[in-house]
Amino acid sequence: MLALEANKAVPVSRLTEVLWGDSPPQSARRIVQAYISRLRAALSGAGATGDGTALVRSGSAYLLVTDPACVDAHRFRFLVEDARLSADDAGKVTKLREALALWQGPALADAAPDDVRQSLCKGLEEMRLMVLEDLLEARLRLGQHMEIIDELTDLTARCPRRPRPTQLLMLALYRAGRASDALTAFRLLRDRLEREMGLDPPLELASLQVAILRGDPGLSAGRLRPAHQSPAQLPGDIGGYVGRAADLAALDGFVPRHDGQADSSPAVIAIIGGAGVGKTALAVHWAHLAADEFPDGQLYVDLHGYSAIAPVPPLDALTALLHGIGVPAARIPPDERLAAAMYRSAMSTRRMIVVLDNARGSEHVRALLPGRSRSVTLITSRAGLTGLTAREGAARISVRPLGASEALTLLAGMIGEDRVRGEADAAAALAGQCACLPLALRIAAARLLAMPDTSIGDYVNELAEEDGLAALDLDGESASVRVAFDHSYLRLDSPLRRTFRLLGILRGGSLSVPAMAAMSARAPGQVRRELDRLADAHLIERHPGTRFGLHDLLQRYASARSRAEDSTADLREALKRLLRWYLSGTDRAVRLYSPFAVRQLPSVPSEGPDPGFRGTDGAVAWLEAELPHMVAAVVRAAAEGDSEIALLAVRLAGRLHPFLFHRSHLSSEADYLRELSVALDVTVPGQARKYPSQQHHNKSTTAVGYTAVQESVPILNAGFGGALPGGPNSCVLSPARAARRLRRR
Repeated sequence: MLALEANKAVPVSRLTEVLWGDSPPQSARRIVQAYISRLRAALSGAGATGDGTALVRSGSAYLLVTDPACVDAHRFRFLVEDARLSADDAGKVTKLREALALWQGPALADAAPDDVRQSLCKGLEEMRLMVLEDLLEARLRLGQHMEIIDELTDLTARCPRRPRPTQLLMLALYRAGRASDALTAFRLLRDRLEREMGLDPPLELASLQVAILRGDPGLSAGRLRPAHQSPAQLPGDIGGYVGRAADLAALDGFVPRHDGQADSSPAVIAIIGGAGVGKTALAVHWAHLAADEFPDGQLYVDLHGYSAIAPVPPLDALTALLHGIGVPAARIPPDERLAAAMYRSAMSTRRMIVVLDNARGSEHVRALLPGRSRSVTLITSRAGLTGLTAREGAARISVRPLGASEALTLLAGMIGEDRVRGEADAAAALAGQCACLPLALRIAAARLLAMPDTSIGDYVNELAEEDGLAALDLDGESASVRVAFDHSYLRLDSPLRRTFRLLGILRGGSLSVPAMAAMSARAPGQVRRELDRLADAHLIERHPGTRFGLHDLLQRYASARSRAEDSTADLREALKRLLRWYLSGTDRAVRLYSPFAVRQLPSVPSEGPDPGFRGTDGAVAWLEAELPHMVAAVVRAAAEGDSEIALLAVRLAGRLHPFLFHRSHLSSEADYLRELSVALDVTVPGQARKYPSQQHHNKSTTAVGYTAVQESVPILNAGFGGALPGGPNSCVLSPARAARRLRRR
């Protein structure tokens, strides 16, 4: 027993249980100690201790320290593992014969009572039978069917209920021209199983019987399964599939050649993208289109990397894949490494499409790759899978949301062209509200189909509400937009979740790394690493200029998560930090660009990380890049009802006036004043605005800034209301008083 568990501690209680069962004598421990002493003496007498072998005590257990290769049971296992890793059947036969030659009868024969042998060696005896079956199968593939018929006949007689020996015997007899004897062997096993156990023969045997009756030519070609049996495990294709022409063409270009010529096409293709963007739909749609190019069939495994249930372990996925290509469950090794080797060997001669859907990451699928193969493996994931590209040379297709016209085509295909054409503007707005995500568009279309009396415009208004994501849920379905986002968000650690939620504070646009660092009060380097991780997880988008943002649906989701998980005080402090950083950066930039305009205003102290611009050109570039996001910050400030935030927003808007005026030659006067109006007219939607006349172009910077303040005062009063110090009455300022306040700041 200690040799079978070499280098493992075996408790004394386990030794006594094996020796005496449930009724050990009172002196059991002393007897075990005596046995151990005798074993030590025997080992010493045999000279084993000179090789480092020792029988030692470890607490209340004993272990035999030795080289496992010195124990024939372990050497047997090592040889079997080597055989399964062999690239050809001839090498496999050699290794398996060497392994079986170690047996000289039943395990532990004459060394232990029968009940003890059964307890200790049952698994070892089963492994011996499986190895013998593997050996005979390998010889059958080598064309030695005539030589092994007698061995298989003896094996079926010794193991009359084991299906695999009968399967091999049937095939050997058929190849020897004895089809009737092969069918007789099947009937004998079928009758025995039905009579003694009430069972039907396994599917593999029943399929083989049918193939023999039909004279399937594949049975004579060295294959162990009927030629016509090919797995077709793909989910159904999506009706009315829209768009992705470039991605489909790229997949066509990645298909390995099948003309026997050398080929550099990648056997592994990673299809990556965010939740709901259509990764699985693309993989499945292309696989259906290309199925005829892969005569050995298609395999599909949902790995549940981002799902409500736990991810599928690699060994379970390998078991499913091997079973899909006809390997009986009893033959699949319980070890991941051995199962992966078996899968690679089995796939080496096949041409198949394998879809590994919803992978958690590179390590989740690395053991599932086929190695040298004429097959193609498609892996879909929300993770970047950069490890597969770096180590395995996997090709990458990054799936983006649909284009606007493709989104409208998808809607028209589901709810009807007439309905979309009749409300063209509302349909375009719906596509925008859904961020052109196929999942969101299909759910929206399904909701509209279920509500034929609801106009597209009314549904768009429902989506525009604060909890608009609820309008993209389906009752009793897990495939909702919110649930899809949950599966990605809940996989994040706490710091990443907080960074993601901060991006939801401002509506639209994107934020730079320094802006995010200012808002989160952390170092830019740390924030950049977190943003990169979020982008790799396809929860945020990378924009030019090291900026990061969210599409509309994810922005709504981040905002909802922020409301649910962050306190009002924390959110306001983050917004204050961002406004202060924008204010200090704007003040510094305007002083470089137009120092005359702000010469009478005190400088604003630096706040947060360095914005990174140098000189006038850098200041202008920074102001132009940040302007829409500063506008968004002022808009958000008006909704807070906080006096400090309100005053920061007013100061920021005032500091922007000189820049907007001086840059007005780049666009019409109405355009740049409209930008300023958006920044200040924060809570009076639709109020008529009287833009200054063209003559304002000829006024000084200060005059235009003063005029803009005059226009903005009633709007600021209405927008910020009682948020300013002194309550709603004190916030009603005269234009001159407002201008003086802005100058003092």
